[in-house]
Amino acid sequence: MTGGYLAFPCTERGKLLPLYFMMNGYWYEMSVDDFVFDASANQDMTLCALSVVANQQDFFLFGNSFLRGYYSIHDMKDGYLGIAPHATSTKSFVFMGALPGTKLTGIRTQNVWTWVITAIIFLGWGLLVSLWMHPYFVNDLKIAEGWAVSIESAGTIGLGLLFSLCLVPELNKAFADAPDITAIDPS
Repeated sequence: MTGGYLAFPCTERGKLLPLYFMMNGYWYEMSVDDFVFDASANQDMTLCALSVVANQQDFFLFGNSFLRGYYSIHDMKDGYLGIAPHATSTKSFVFMGALPGTKLTGIRTQNVWTWVITAIIFLGWGLLVSLWMHPYFVNDLKIAEGWAVSIESAGTIGLGLLFSLCLVPELNKAFADAPDITAIDPS
């Protein structure tokens, strides 16, 4: 946090996606350029910050960051606010839509021990294929080089599918309570 703003290296900016807000059944876009700004002292894009800040009120205030790229009409008489992208805006038009049917959840993490075991097994598989299986297929069984590589590739794909669909979830369950890499004290 820098001055109440969430700050981060500008090199991470490319990982952000636009935000979309629904109001009265319509979706409004807030592009990354709208909610991220150069917060570095020399304005050299070394430090960026989010222009979305916490609010202690019971409402959320949409300000300049949200309105960038939109033409807005304020009708005080009828209590109406009209918003549409202006002629040079890169934003999509305001569109009617439904709320998403699924809840956004956090990224599931894997325990470091799952990664270690997976790496060891695939390293072992790679050594088995390159040092024993391939020479056996080509020299002893007299299988053509191309067919031997195809068989080995199919076996590797099969092992990868078996691992990712069956064994990795089980390893994650088995090591659910084990300390992760962030919980291990390096000293």
